Amino acid sequence: MALTPAELLLLQAALFPGPTTDAWLKQTVLEDIAPAEHAVLALLAHNSQTMGIPIPVKLVGLRRRTWYANQFQFDALAIILRALSQANIDVLVLGDAALSLWIYPEPSTRPVATLEILIRPEQLDTVRDVLRNCGWVLSPSDARFGMIIPPAEISFIRWHNNKKQLLTLHWRAFPQFPSAAIDAELWARARMSTFGELTMRTLAPTDQFVLTIQLHSLRYLLDAAVIAKTQSLHWEQILRLTIQTATPALAETFNDLHAIAESLVPAEIQRYAWTLPISKLEHWAYSAQSRSSLSATLRQLGVRHWIKYSRLCTALGRHPSITSFLDFLQYTWGKHNRYQILRYVLTYWRNKHHE
Repeated sequence: MALTPAELLLLQAALFPGPTTDAWLKQTVLEDIAPAEHAVLALLAHNSQTMGIPIPVKLVGLRRRTWYANQFQFDALAIILRALSQANIDVLVLGDAALSLWIYPEPSTRPVATLEILIRPEQLDTVRDVLRNCGWVLSPSDARFGMIIPPAEISFIRWHNNKKQLLTLHWRAFPQFPSAAIDAELWARARMSTFGELTMRTLAPTDQFVLTIQLHSLRYLLDAAVIAKTQSLHWEQILRLTIQTATPALAETFNDLHAIAESLVPAEIQRYAWTLPISKLEHWAYSAQSRSSLSATLRQLGVRHWIKYSRLCTALGRHPSITSFLDFLQYTWGKHNRYQILRYVLTYWRNKHHE
């Protein structure tokens, strides 16, 4: 993603507190912080306090609220994992919860917005029954598409409960490039982690890093930086897996990480990433991210998701079409009808332009 100087300074302050923290605090009005930056502040508060750097009380309170809100998510996750374990279901914890519990310094430093788990495709029907028994229901759009699209053609479905908590159930690790062979490697490399009295699988740090850099936002760039800073990564394996999954804008992501700190990505890996072929569509989608016009936003969303859709069609041996692409967008964004797609784009543009 095209980092602004303010975003770069914020990431550096969160990861490497010291002079960068003082510089960020001097030029920042906390009340004016963009919503996209809120996820970074809890880590900034923790690392600054650990280093004895004074920070505003508001940041301390935000970290406490993050810890408090996460406890409800962890309680819900524990209930799900316990029920799946009793049903002899293999499960792998992904996303926000995995990062908060096992990658970040402590659970108060990474907000958990959505719960995510990965299961084996052949156990999908059993898992659906377990989740329903635990009080979870399918999101309306996913319930509709689940009736007309077989599981082989999608890779996740979304659920919610009466506490307005969200759960994404995956049976393919890479939604934009589903591959049974890649998933088998991820399951084989998964590590066992403890969560209270429960023991479960989580992704190996290298695989977690690759999955994280598929998503281009400030929050996930911070996730990738934390993984690179705190974990031992196999960079050759990262390159192989990113090539297999056609990870978009890989060189640009490595460049952003290098801008945060040169130590995050080995220089030879960064140079090699720039030699990898990148399609014109990916260049177009990436360049549109730095523009704020409505037309640029349409190109950004359209091209980026067309890339994902095209890869999915290639993996499934299907020919792309506009109709099925609109179905893909409707499913991906969780919309009840196609009219809501345009509304989503306009809302996305307004938020991006406001930031």
